Amino acid sequence: AWVAAIGGVIRADLGVGVEQQVKIADVDGLVSTAITCMTADVFGNIWVGTREDGVSVLNPDGVHLDDLSSFDELHSDRVVAMGSRGNRVVVVSVDEFSSSGAPEGGGFVIITVESDGSGGFTYTPRFGGDLEVGQDVLVRDQDIWFGTSGQGVWVRDETQDPVVLRQELTQTDGLLSANVKKIVEAPHHDLSGRNVLWIGTGRGLQTYDPATEVLETVPGFGTQNILDLFVQDSKMYAITEVGAVRDVWVLDLTKPLFGFRVPRAPCLGDTTAYVPRDIGVDMAGHLVLGTLQQGFAVSDSLSKPWSCPPSLGPHAPQIADLHFASTGILYFGTGDDDRLNTNWDGVGVFDGENWTSITRPLILHGNMTQVHEWVDGTIWFGSTQDQTFGGLNRYFPDTGAIENYHNQVSNPSRRTQGRQVRSIKEDALGNLWIAYSQADPSGGLSVIERPPSLAIKNYDWSLIFGSTTPLLRDFAFDSRGRIWITTGSVVERPGQLYVIDTKGTLFDLTDDTTVAFNLANQIFELGEVKDIEIDSADRIWLAGQEGLAIGQIDPGGGMFASWSKVVPNATQAGGRNPLPYNVAVLDAEENLWLGTESAGIVRISNDRSVWTWFDQLEGCPLPDQAVTGIHFQANSDVVWIGTGTGGIARVDLSGTRAAPGADAIDAQPYPNPWDPNRDLPLAFRGLPSDSNVDLRIYTAAGELVHEQLDARAPIWAGETLSGSVVESGVYIVRATEKASGSVVFQAKVAVLR
Repeated sequence: AWVAAIGGVIRADLGVGVEQQVKIADVDGLVSTAITCMTADVFGNIWVGTREDGVSVLNPDGVHLDDLSSFDELHSDRVVAMGSRGNRVVVVSVDEFSSSGAPEGGGFVIITVESDGSGGFTYTPRFGGDLEVGQDVLVRDQDIWFGTSGQGVWVRDETQDPVVLRQELTQTDGLLSANVKKIVEAPHHDLSGRNVLWIGTGRGLQTYDPATEVLETVPGFGTQNILDLFVQDSKMYAITEVGAVRDVWVLDLTKPLFGFRVPRAPCLGDTTAYVPRDIGVDMAGHLVLGTLQQGFAVSDSLSKPWSCPPSLGPHAPQIADLHFASTGILYFGTGDDDRLNTNWDGVGVFDGENWTSITRPLILHGNMTQVHEWVDGTIWFGSTQDQTFGGLNRYFPDTGAIENYHNQVSNPSRRTQGRQVRSIKEDALGNLWIAYSQADPSGGLSVIERPPSLAIKNYDWSLIFGSTTPLLRDFAFDSRGRIWITTGSVVERPGQLYVIDTKGTLFDLTDDTTVAFNLANQIFELGEVKDIEIDSADRIWLAGQEGLAIGQIDPGGGMFASWSKVVPNATQAGGRNPLPYNVAVLDAEENLWLGTESAGIVRISNDRSVWTWFDQLEGCPLPDQAVTGIHFQANSDVVWIGTGTGGIARVDLSGTRAAPGADAIDAQPYPNPWDPNRDLPLAFRGLPSDSNVDLRIYTAAGELVHEQLDARAPIWAGETLSGSVVESGVYIVRATEKASGSVVFQAKVAVLR
């Protein structure tokens, strides 16, 4: 199946499972990803029409062959419909689109496709005629039929010399509507066996016999708006619309006319967001349904369940955030983090086999942009719909119950600071923090104390930071439990970086200390900073629309950091322009993963020296280069990736890791964190008792603190080279093999005094 979506074309091999998909986008040769229509020629090549840039031709495997435009004698590059028969392809274009998107003017071109004998093809266009506001085309042996927007049905009669283009059917002739969406050829419903034209109009379904010029209305469809028709063997499939409700019907043309409504795909939901847009059936009987906002679904029989391809999911292919829970279930929010489009609805759930939905009215509105699993196993969803609607939802997977939290909820124990949820994170003690980007009323922070307390403290922005912008973006915690927060949006520039020291007293603002930094003047101009991460060495990573910066927090405890800007050299960038950055996440080894707006993902090693790209140029199966969410599945090498228009990718990185050396040992410091004044000496789990190693301990900055040479089963009491007790902080422990010097293990330990 070939599926046209925002951002490109999906080629799904239905014979081996709908999960086998190939995404084809502009990086693969498409002249544009603003796709309007598709057809196939006699050679199996796929023709892709675009809104502003003409046509791209792909071979049956999806390899780009050629582009055709108005320079190649297309009527215009604004392609609205295509049809084919044999080696002829008809391309219908319009002159302009009005401010409301309506087509204006237009014409069509007939292209003859021929093989050049060496695997390529030649395309010979000839002008067909002027055609006002065309929107569908049916190519037959001796004539070509056109459905138009407001001009009824036209035909190009090629049996006459010269060829005649005429308006064949209007409302005066009995056409139910001059808005003709679809024309197909199929047997008449009277079971006579003769073929007629089936015409889908804005007010019902009709048949027309060109030989007898008889136009008839098909019973059972009333004044429904017919959006699509598809014929396969003896069955006709129709998409109809009545008001805001759309449905799919199947007609068996070998029996007395009866319309059977196809059961909706549960994985697409059964809400008002269910908007069928296009339908097709392959030769094996796989029924493929495309929707306006929720991806597509496949069924191999009308009597069997639908399935939704994993790379698109049950909702819109626009993924804002995702989380793979400890129970093995993937949760993801469909939305737009910048609130440019708030039509996306709800949360998707994938249990490894089935896709289901959590939608309104259970959850607070749509545009779900944050998903987080808390320490008690509940799942929290946050919406950024607007200042009046949206909020926080707590979902109980065992029972399906949902609790709503926001600043106006009737239950006072669930009232939080705002409704525009920008970030949800836990601190080291398991308390849940929520940041809001809300100007009126004032936004701020909420903290929900870990179970069983669930007490809520709201940090009103004006109480913390006075008159500065309350448009929070993201936050992170350093090793001392302080909160570092970024603010700002596209219109609120320059952004700010704040640090709050709560002194460990969450619900008492009187002893809090706050420091503010202007990003442009005191750090770097990074544009809108969408993500902040802090690693175990207390280094702050700021990912913004205009760059990446890293800051080392003062090791002496000061509430400031020393900054440097991180700019990839030509080798690291690999010929890409990675900006802007959409998302930043640290993995278990504290490498930074950056999701970009149009170049996929890059993994930056912790020392910043190695940049590894995961994108379509490198063969990574991303459904879209615009990355909006990254989540690492715990205790595995699997990363889940959400994209801006193409859905979800699951990437297994196990094959990319170097095999451990023969002498490698999986040893870890214990306890960790560690207090040398209270705990037993630091030991190393997993280290054989007969191991002879050189053990060295360094600060995060690389300064040697302690060493034991040729040690058997080493331990550390916390002493430094000078004999004093080590200070609080994060330290790197490295053990090397005595003879070869190869690293046996390396780990980090947090010292708390």
